[in-house]
Amino acid sequence: MMKPLPVTVIVAALGAALGCGNNPASPGRNNEPLTIVSVTPNSGPSTVATPLSIGGTGFRAGARVTVGGVEVVSNVLTPARISASAPAHAVGPVDVVVSQSSASEATLPGGFTYLPGVDRIAISGNLVLARIGETSQLTVTATFTDGTTRDVTTSARWEIARPSIARIGPDGVLVALAEGGTGVSAQYPAAAANSATRFGSAQVVVTPPGTFVLSGRTREPGAGDLNGVLVRNPASGRSVVSANGGYTLAGLTDDRLSLTLDGFEPREMNGTRNGFDDVPMQRILRANAGGPAVASELARNDSSYDVGGGAQCQPCRLIRITGAGSMAVRLTWTAPTRVLSLWVNGTRITGADGSQELVTTITGNGEAVVYVGSTEQLGFSEHVRFTISVQ
Repeated sequence: MMKPLPVTVIVAALGAALGCGNNPASPGRNNEPLTIVSVTPNSGPSTVATPLSIGGTGFRAGARVTVGGVEVVSNVLTPARISASAPAHAVGPVDVVVSQSSASEATLPGGFTYLPGVDRIAISGNLVLARIGETSQLTVTATFTDGTTRDVTTSARWEIARPSIARIGPDGVLVALAEGGTGVSAQYPAAAANSATRFGSAQVVVTPPGTFVLSGRTREPGAGDLNGVLVRNPASGRSVVSANGGYTLAGLTDDRLSLTLDGFEPREMNGTRNGFDDVPMQRILRANAGGPAVASELARNDSSYDVGGGAQCQPCRLIRITGAGSMAVRLTWTAPTRVLSLWVNGTRITGADGSQELVTTITGNGEAVVYVGSTEQLGFSEHVRFTISVQ
């Protein structure tokens, strides 16, 4: 019969089985020396706080962090990583210090640099890629309020509008994934947007040599993205249907586009080669002779129409009038400080100041087209409501 082991032996054996004292991930049991090897990002604006990630060794629970001599709130995530924040401070480099006690501390001299206010940022690099799999190094350059510049590529936050077309890494390396166009943007500083944040954007295209991309957004003024629009390049026969308002066509040698959607006025336009077009599309408005008045409104970002004689109407509405013979068209509007005009067969008819209405006569033979527009540009959020009736 075996004799029972002493209690002390059992406790020692249990400690060995559990690995007591040998867990390198335990903040309280880490025996590595205290060091700082990196601060990410290593620079930021002087006017607002910047979140930091401090890399090193020997970090344990209770560690204190100072940035420029100011103790900051910090959190030991692992023995090799601390999260902290650099508070607002005067411009210039400062030391970053991690201490466990008065006898144990590590310093990274000039580990973080406070920068002047950011005036603007710009993206540069090759933005036209010729084949799938091709890469390009993009750069973000910040211009500060003191006139100095700095490469902040790895400190910026990168985003790609169409991840199916290309991807962008945190180091600014762009990779082509499919033919087409997409927007790429950068935010600096990379923390949540505030008054110190600046944004930059550019258009990326992937298309074979000797060709170009037409990309854009279809929208209904006042209602947002317009989906299901058939966007076609007649010269090549290529087409695509807009999704989330966006479209892109690659491999083109002609920039003419036609855009159609049931219930909306069709559009014919020349697209911007390797650029981006904002394309408003208007719902079809019909006013019948003897029928009820048709109500609509004008806004700054409405469609632009060629109204004849080389003249452009913008912001503008196209109205289809159904009827035959001589018809009286009456236009009224609600904004007393605005004067609206009607274009009929290329002739502009303008209401009198303060009248808020005009009446003209047209001759119809089934369907006639007139345009309603403002005599001057509207404010950013201004809407001018109007009605048109036909007798």
